[in-house]
Amino acid sequence: MPDHQLQRFPKQQQKTLIEIITMKFGGDLSQEDFVDQVLMLFEDVAEMEAVEEGELRSITNNLWRQYHGNGSSREEGRCE
Repeated sequence: MPDHQLQRFPKQQQKTLIEIITMKFGGDLSQEDFVDQVLMLFEDVAEMEAVEEGELRSITNNLWRQYHGNGSSREEGRCE
């Protein structure tokens, strides 16, 4: 991810977003479902409204890699 994207969406915020999704939906979402949840959360973040589609895709792909790498081991945090 290029530096300007990291500045817009710092690692701590990435980690928090992944934790929220994992706690709410578990660690076994499909990539499509995960991206849908990320985009829904982004609707509440003013800075994310100005993000271009290509940059947004890059951010969601990066988040997916982090979630997919950590997801199944955090299943116990699931809340339905």
